[in-house]
Amino acid sequence: MPDNQVPSLERIAPAMNDQLAGRRDQPATGQDLYNMSVMIDANFATLALSISSLDQKLNGRMDRLESRMDALEARFDTFRIEIESMFNRKIMQFLYMQLGISLALFSALFTALYFSLSPR
Repeated sequence: MPDNQVPSLERIAPAMNDQLAGRRDQPATGQDLYNMSVMIDANFATLALSISSLDQKLNGRMDRLESRMDALEARFDTFRIEIESMFNRKIMQFLYMQLGISLALFSALFTALYFSLSPR
C-alpha cells in the first residue's frame, strides 16, 4: 500500500473526478483518456506487484502446510504400526491363553478318562 494507507486502485475515481470537474457536459478529450489510461496502467503494475507478493506468501504457506501434513502423515503411520504391533501382541497372548486352557482341559479330560477306565 502507498504511504497514505489508501490502495492505489481507490485513488483512481477521485483523480478522474478531479480531472473532469467543471467539464461534465463536454466530451472527454484524447488527453483526458490518455491521462486516465496512464493512471489505470500504473495501478495495474501496483496490482501485479501485490498479486505477486500475495502469491509468494501463499506459496510459502502452502509449502509449510505440506511439510506439516507430511510430518502428520509420518506420525500417523508410526501410530498405526504401534497399534498393529500392540494388536498382534494381544492376539498372540489371547491365542496362547486359549491354547493353555485347551491343554488344561485336555489334561483334565484325559486324567478323568484314565481314572474312569482303570481297573479297581
